[in-house]
Amino acid sequence: MLLVTAVIVACSNADASSAVTAEKVVEGLFKAKEDPATAELLLRQPEVRMVIQCIADHLDMQGWSMSNHEEFMRLTDSTGDLSRIYTLGLSDSEIERKLGPVFMASGDCM
Repeated sequence: MLLVTAVIVACSNADASSAVTAEKVVEGLFKAKEDPATAELLLRQPEVRMVIQCIADHLDMQGWSMSNHEEFMRLTDSTGDLSRIYTLGLSDSEIERKLGPVFMASGDCM
């Protein structure tokens, strides 16, 4: 019984990290380009919710974890705006290693 509970909790944590990252990626995109009211309106649209779910599903399939999410938030200065990572002076290979799954999922879903 304990093993089943541990597996369920682990899956729930992975799902949560993927969902939160997906939400922040799309939110970061809109908030970087739109005024706050427009960004909030766009985030509530069914089509946008489907994009967020698609990104979350892709991240789940790639084994995205809460530690991955925390690194994503650190690199984007807690905004989810992927363009911020280019101001950090990271090499392309380091960006790919740390955030490759986010870029792949975003590219597949948007």
